[in-house]
Amino acid sequence: MNARLIQEDDRWPAFVRRYANDLPAFAREVCGMEVDSQLARAFESAQLPDCRVSMASDLNAMERGVISPLAPIAFWRLLCRPDAQTLVAVPFGDMLRCCEQYSKLVRNIVGEHAWLVDHLRITIRSIRLRQQEQWCGVLFFAASAHSPENMAGFCGRDVMWLMEDAGAMPAVSFEVARGGLAHCNNGGMVLHAGRFRRKGFFRDTQTTLSCWASGSSWKAFVLNSTEHSKPSLKVRLA
Repeated sequence: MNARLIQEDDRWPAFVRRYANDLPAFAREVCGMEVDSQLARAFESAQLPDCRVSMASDLNAMERGVISPLAPIAFWRLLCRPDAQTLVAVPFGDMLRCCEQYSKLVRNIVGEHAWLVDHLRITIRSIRLRQQEQWCGVLFFAASAHSPENMAGFCGRDVMWLMEDAGAMPAVSFEVARGGLAHCNNGGMVLHAGRFRRKGFFRDTQTTLSCWASGSSWKAFVLNSTEHSKPSLKVRLA
């Protein structure tokens, strides 16, 4: 167990120099993901400040052996930007399963990057670095129309919402997340859901590109994946 801050580890400065501005390389080299050109472009957009990115695929991120494309974004922010808040929202009932799937990615952090695992602290509701502040790290939330206030009140210098299965989320969840970002000098938001949703906020981000009165522009991506071949979302499970 490592009781030091990750910033105090002699290996961390070189790690940050290599990956802080290269999310596609982080996903490929640290997380063991197969990153094709379309997913690389989505990652490049997701690493920009105040991004608005919408990713559609035909995969269920909760399926065994499949890791959501949002998971490496969460770990990239956690390991390269320890003071960041990364808030992962999932439809009500899927939060624990989503946290388990994200945690599976840790098994791929091996070899020259294995030292990173010693700095991680994983619970059923969060993935944090040891000695990290309470509200930093990767935090999981259930998106519910009955209690949208659960997603309210999060603001800071570096905040990002990752919305899993966004097509199944109530519209109020996006409004609450947007309201929080407005109070913290904006911040990023990245959505992932099935490509076949016919209506709703997520569908709008894939088609109209400007979904809020503020005119926020969304970059939409359709990932190359099928039920028989999953090049973008497949990982090397240990």
